[in-house]
Order: sequence, then structure tokens, then C-alpha cells
Amino acid sequence: MFVTLGGIALNLGWYLGVTGAIAIGAYVAFLTVFTTCPDQQRYFFHLYWLKYFSLSDFAHPEKLGFYNGSVRNGHLTTADGVKLGFWHILPQSSTHQEVFHHHQELRESMSNWDEAFENQLKAAPRVILYLHGQGGARDGPNRLRTYRSFYEIDPTAHIFTLDYRGYGDSDGLPLNEDLVTLDCLAAWAYLRKHVSAHQIVVYGHSLGTGLSVKLCHKLAQQHEYPQALCLENPFECLTKLCLEYSYSPLLKPVISFKPLCDIIVSKLSHRLSSIQYLPALSIPILIIHGRADEFINLDHAYRLFFSLYPCKSTEPFDINLLDHTAMMSKAHPEPLDGMGYLYKWDRSYSTWLFEHTYADHDNCHLFPTTRLVIQRFFTSLTCSG
Repeated sequence: MFVTLGGIALNLGWYLGVTGAIAIGAYVAFLTVFTTCPDQQRYFFHLYWLKYFSLSDFAHPEKLGFYNGSVRNGHLTTADGVKLGFWHILPQSSTHQEVFHHHQELRESMSNWDEAFENQLKAAPRVILYLHGQGGARDGPNRLRTYRSFYEIDPTAHIFTLDYRGYGDSDGLPLNEDLVTLDCLAAWAYLRKHVSAHQIVVYGHSLGTGLSVKLCHKLAQQHEYPQALCLENPFECLTKLCLEYSYSPLLKPVISFKPLCDIIVSKLSHRLSSIQYLPALSIPILIIHGRADEFINLDHAYRLFFSLYPCKSTEPFDINLLDHTAMMSKAHPEPLDGMGYLYKWDRSYSTWLFEHTYADHDNCHLFPTTRLVIQRFFTSLTCSG
């Protein structure tokens, strides 16, 4: 009996040892591929491949609850020749106007259909360019919720949203951040054919916040400035976020080894350092972040907000030590009915941070307080304009 139990223990130990060795070998192989094949990092930074498990029908958005004739499904081409899918969503105030009434007639001629939407776009008082996060496509449930929230926030605003290369019905692959930035620039160029820069609000969520900041940075180099920039659940930079366990459990084992972390960071094909570009932007900025965000810690929003601090030279502080208490003492927030705090900096351009007490990574727009804050921010743009 004892020999038998000893044999079982020996075999179990051997099995566990082999399994452990295989797991370690597989992990080393993963790190090797991750650091030596930058193109393969697209699977890590972009969950575009989820489209292969979905049944999206971008050509018929009315199946997702939109009114017939209120959304145009179209395609645009980037500077490097990649075709991207987009939606142009009419404002609530236009839903039952000419495009809707002539829905069937216009559908018979695609050129007339496109022209009708573009004519409405030219008359738009405001256009929200929405850049989504890393998972799914423009028809994701949380994105549909956001579009409907925009209806309530500004019933006269048009919404323009696209899928980056590889996502949804867009061609190409998101191999690096420069290529995906080209996609955002293509969307901007399309809108600029119809409206002025000061009529466009750039709104990014999650991964889209990094792309939004990068887009505005590129535009500033061309002396182009949107009306405002809104960042929902943003991150400081991908090089920092990708080493946080909440974002990437696959890299957790190496976080304690700084030399190895430095090697990994140096090989990243996506950096999107918002904290590097944001302070140089001379446009109104609204940051929204939920305390219950399980993917991106609220500290990222704090650091981004304090990178816009207007008195750095006279009141120095360590931006890496920011927490809720430091925010309360330095920014003197406005409480919002127990739903969070609104912080503002006294700058030439509106600079707001809304910290939502209960919102998580994807549901900020479920709460009326979020819509109220964005509505107030948009009103401040109109007043200052």
C-alpha cells in the first residue's frame, strides 16, 4: 500500500514538473514572439479578431434600433489606400426629416443617398467624431448606448464613427499606432470636406482616447484645432498600461523584473503616450473616468488631468503620488449629487475632469449625471465660442 502511494506521488510529481516546464517554455516563447515580432502585437493591443465570432450587419443599422434612414453606412479611403467602414448618424432632430421621408427613393440610387447625408452634414452645428476602444466594432452594445446618449446630450449633433483597419468591415491590419492614426486622420479629412474644424468634437473611449490625443497632436502640427477633445476612461500611455495586471495578466509575471520590463517596453509597436501630447493641446478638454473601471485605473485620469495643471512652476508636486485625497485638496471639486466629482482648472481653455463614483469601463453613459456633465461642457463651448 505504501509503495503504491509512493509511486502515485512520484508520478504526480513528474507530471507536475513536466507540466510546469511546458508552461514556462510556452511563456518564454510568448515573450520572445511578443518582443521580436512587433506585427504580432496587434492581437494584444487590438481585439479586432473578435469580428470572426460575431454576425455584424453594418449595412442595416436599423436592425440595431436606429430609425430607417437615420444612419448611413459608408466607406472612406486612408492615405495609404486602406478602405475603412464608417457610420454617419443623423442627429435626433433630423431623424424624421428629408432623409427619412425619402428613404426608399434615395435607396434606389446610392449616390443620391450619400449626397443627402452629406448635404445634412454641411449644415451640422456640431459633429462628434467618436473613436472606439480595442474590442469589437462600431456596432458594439456599449457603443450603441453611447450614440443614443449623444442624442440626449445634443439633439442637433451629428455622430461620425469608424472602424480602424482590421476592425468590423474595414480592410487592412492594425500593425502599429502610426497606421491606426492614419485611419483617424482619414476620418478627420472626410469631415473637413463638409464642416469646419471648430464644429468637430473629437471623442475617444479607452484605446480611442490615446488615438484621439494623437490625432489632435497631428492636427495641431497642421494648425487644425477641433472644437474640443473628450476622453472617456483614458490611459496615461500604453507602455505603462500594458504592464498593469488589470489590463494584461499575461505580462504579470515579468512586472517585478525591471530590466525585462524595459526590454518589453522598448519593443512595443503601440505607445500612444497621451501624457506626452496632451499638455501641448490648446483646446478645451473633458476627461471622464469611472471609479469602478476594472481595466484602467482612475489614477491614469488623475495624472492626465494634472499634466494640464496651470501652476506647475509655483506649486510643484509629484504627479505619481496623486490619489483621491490629493485631488480633493488641489482641485477643489464640485460634488454632483453623490454620483461623483467635477474638477476644473482655471486655464484659457476649459479643462474638466468628471470622476464618476459608480461607473465602470463601459457604462458611463448609463448614468444621467454623465450626460449632464457632457451637456454642460458642450454648453460652455458654445458660450466661449
